[in-house]
Amino acid sequence: MSDIEWVDRPPDGWFVLDVMKLKKLRKWDWWALMIEVAPDEHKHRRRAREVYVRIPGKHRTYEDAWEAMEEMISTRH
Repeated sequence: MSDIEWVDRPPDGWFVLDVMKLKKLRKWDWWALMIEVAPDEHKHRRRAREVYVRIPGKHRTYEDAWEAMEEMISTRH
């Protein structure tokens, strides 16, 4: 795998694998791990580019952060 990039907006056409808080950063900061290929296709490839996308706002739960990420994806078009 190559180095993971850190970005502020989700790339077009990429897929969210998960959202998470990263311990070294502030407690309210949520990030989404995204890959360039569909997750079901990823298992057939050895490499896929990955990015962490910052999810703006303060979210107390995983579900709130996931919902915020879905809204970001739906409004990027």
